[in-house]
Amino acid sequence: SPVVLFIEDMYSFSFILVPTAVGKYKIGSASITQSGKSFKSNELSIEVVQGQSQRSSNSGNNSSDDIDKDISKNLFILAIPDKNTVYQGEQISVTFKIFTRLNISSPQLSKLPQFNGFWTEDLDLPNNIVLTDEMYNGERFKTAVIKKAALFPSKSGSLTVTPFELKIPVVYKKKRNSRDPFNDFFDDPFFGRSETKEVLVRSNSVNIKSLPLPTTNVPASFTGVIGSYTFDATIDKQNVSQNEPFTLKLVVSGKGNIQLVDIPNIKLPGGFEKYDPKTSDKINRLGTISGQKVIEYLIVPRVSGRHKIAPIEFSFFDPSKKSYVTLKSPEFILNVAK
Repeated sequence: SPVVLFIEDMYSFSFILVPTAVGKYKIGSASITQSGKSFKSNELSIEVVQGQSQRSSNSGNNSSDDIDKDISKNLFILAIPDKNTVYQGEQISVTFKIFTRLNISSPQLSKLPQFNGFWTEDLDLPNNIVLTDEMYNGERFKTAVIKKAALFPSKSGSLTVTPFELKIPVVYKKKRNSRDPFNDFFDDPFFGRSETKEVLVRSNSVNIKSLPLPTTNVPASFTGVIGSYTFDATIDKQNVSQNEPFTLKLVVSGKGNIQLVDIPNIKLPGGFEKYDPKTSDKINRLGTISGQKVIEYLIVPRVSGRHKIAPIEFSFFDPSKKSYVTLKSPEFILNVAK
């Protein structure tokens, strides 16, 4: 019997045919009469060839292994580092990106990656995840960045970032027993024959080689700062009276882990008293970590006379130059009246 569909003044008749013997056959045209007019369809030519023997009734169904294998080819997470070899304290950016060619719904976090041996900073991402088209291994995928982190190795040696794990519901079409001729018809998307399977999607691990810093030509003022920086020092007054405070301001700017920048050593003349510094950070987390650290000292001279504050040194290791850099402030002259 035909299956009849009625959609917007259109009738569709679909017949399920099963050949019983091999050979060439012709299916004649169908005809109808409407308002005194006769209409005919085209004829169809069919060649039936010898097929393979029928498999067991279960072989036509989607096995769990087949489904998982198909999903793994079309849904995965890649952890992509911008480099794999760095100096201790140098930044690595790792991007976690999801690739999909499937119909998925809202992922749920299963396990965050572990960053053992790293100081970490999450890099800023848009509030809404945006899917974009991207080619990967010659195939087009929908992709989205789900996490991006800046890593700073806190020690040398081989370090590993563990996988990022998500639980993702996947909607897929379930195949049925291939021996049932009605399944081909009802597998049509019009009938919405689909199922949802929650799968655990795990990214790859990332291996990082952290190089030790050079042990030669290390400046005395080096405290472990890595990156590329500028350094500036100023005082707000050169002429003061005894017990009148003035401010010494130090500013470190550049690329690197600004939060780990230590306060440079300051040598003050005898009879000068300094209070604990006030520090503030401005951090840019859009890509390469950069920013500014401001350090302000309140200093009170207790003795009169003409005094000198020795140049202040700030040292760091610059990975791009593979060498240490030392920056110095000018010498400050301070006239203290009685």
